[in-house]
Amino acid sequence: MATLLGLYLVPEQHTTVVARSRSHDRSRDRRASPPSPVPAPAQPVIINNRFYGEHSSDDDDDYRRRRQVVYRRRSSDSRSRSRSRSRSRLTREEWEAELARRELERLRLENSRDREERRLTKEARDEAELKRAKMELDEIKQREARAEEEKRIKRELELKRLKEEEEEAEEKKRRNKEAAEAVERYKKLEADRMAAEKLRKEQEEKEYKRRMQEDLLKSGLDEKAISAILEKKKVPNAPEPGHRPTYTRMARRHLSIETLRTFHIDFDIDNDPEYILIKRWVPEWEQDQFWRHTKYIREKRSSTLLIEEKKTHRHEPQFEWVRKKSDRKRSKSPGGLLMYLAGAKPA
Repeated sequence: MATLLGLYLVPEQHTTVVARSRSHDRSRDRRASPPSPVPAPAQPVIINNRFYGEHSSDDDDDYRRRRQVVYRRRSSDSRSRSRSRSRSRLTREEWEAELARRELERLRLENSRDREERRLTKEARDEAELKRAKMELDEIKQREARAEEEKRIKRELELKRLKEEEEEAEEKKRRNKEAAEAVERYKKLEADRMAAEKLRKEQEEKEYKRRMQEDLLKSGLDEKAISAILEKKKVPNAPEPGHRPTYTRMARRHLSIETLRTFHIDFDIDNDPEYILIKRWVPEWEQDQFWRHTKYIREKRSSTLLIEEKKTHRHEPQFEWVRKKSDRKRSKSPGGLLMYLAGAKPA
């Protein structure tokens, strides 16, 4: 009975490892790819052996040839397996080298990325610090500019205030000077007026004494009596021949008839029309009153005539006709003042 010998020839299985580069996420682990699925077993090679009693020489030759074929196939398969193992070893070394190379590349990329991140961080920090420093510098410059502007405004205000104070002081000084000059002018005018008034009074006093002396001479008094009267000394009493009425003789150039009529004074015209005889004693204060009233009337009359002359010329100006002084004999009756000074009592 022939036996059947079956030999199954299956190709050598290889494990292939695929390396992948690490992603940017550092938390992800590097893993090898799963092995490829095992290929389906090849169809076995079946060798049919016959019973040894039935074979011939041709069968032996055929058997030997088949054995040689199998041997060659086995040798070829052995060499193939050797080469496959060698290729597998070379692939693993290359894979490890690739892994090392990729690890180095990863480390290099990480270092480069870290350096880039540090550079960017440093640049951002430097830029932020520069920006902050610039802002601080701008703020300092603004504060300095504001302070300088405030100082300038204060200086301008101070200069303006000093200028105003100086102008006010100059104005006050000028007003004080003008006031002092006005006071000095007033004092000078007052002094001139008082001097002129004093001179006028002196002249009036001299004129009064001169007229009084003339009147006293006309009254028939001697020089001693006249000197005593002018010096306001006591005049010796003259012997009274008898009781006679006391009259006061006054010049018409100093006394107006209107004044006598105003005060209701009884009077007569003297033999000399330039004089008036008042039929009583007239004291000095009353004489001054008569003279002031006469002066007032005459000034008023002259001003009234002047105004009427300016307003209209219809009417002729009024004139006061006076009698020309003629040479007459001196009145024998002395004046009232002289009689009083001589010691006569008023009526």
